[in-house]
Amino acid sequence: MSSPSTKFKQACVKGMDENNFSRITAAESKKDNQTKINLNKLTPTQKRKLADFTLKLINQARKQLGLPVWRYSSSAQKLANDIAMQYALHHKSISDQTGHYIKGITTATKANGFTGPLTQDNYVENMGGFLGKQTITMTQAKKKIYFILKQMIFGFAGNNESQRQDQTKYLEWQHAASIFNTQGSKHDGDWDYFGLSISKKGKAYTIHFICIPSFMVKEYHHGTWK
Repeated sequence: MSSPSTKFKQACVKGMDENNFSRITAAESKKDNQTKINLNKLTPTQKRKLADFTLKLINQARKQLGLPVWRYSSSAQKLANDIAMQYALHHKSISDQTGHYIKGITTATKANGFTGPLTQDNYVENMGGFLGKQTITMTQAKKKIYFILKQMIFGFAGNNESQRQDQTKYLEWQHAASIFNTQGSKHDGDWDYFGLSISKKGKAYTIHFICIPSFMVKEYHHGTWK
């Protein structure tokens, strides 16, 4: 979207305002407030919990648009883990401001049985991140993910909630197109397999939202997929 209207941007501001979990004190549960997690050493159970939380948010929006839901996948989770490892091994991060680490992504997709375009460019990663402490509560982690997803869906490029009324901070909706599978192809309306992982570089944490369209699994993957 090269030149969104003022009305469209106003709707995006409204979306940032009304979806407020990232800036209020409420938690999903008392247990989340009490559970400390090490972002650089997440357990498989913790990764699954964060992935399920992310999917719940994405699928709530997709259902409102009449779109099929995304699905968690152990195969997508392994790919997410491997992509995060590539970032960590080669000291890459969202804080570098150089975009996605294409070489690492394509190395991981190839190692996970993909062929074709998925081994040549980034077709699977949406990326967000933040600066902060390594040990935080599960509630804090969920709120960071919530804010990043709001940024993606509503096109907000500001650094924090205090900037959400500034329409000049609403700049791109490519992430939203990915989340809603509306990228102008014959596969619009498709659904994705999903996994999530986190990598660390210094005080920067990169969240890897790994989203593999189901048609790509059918066309470009050799082996089983679950």
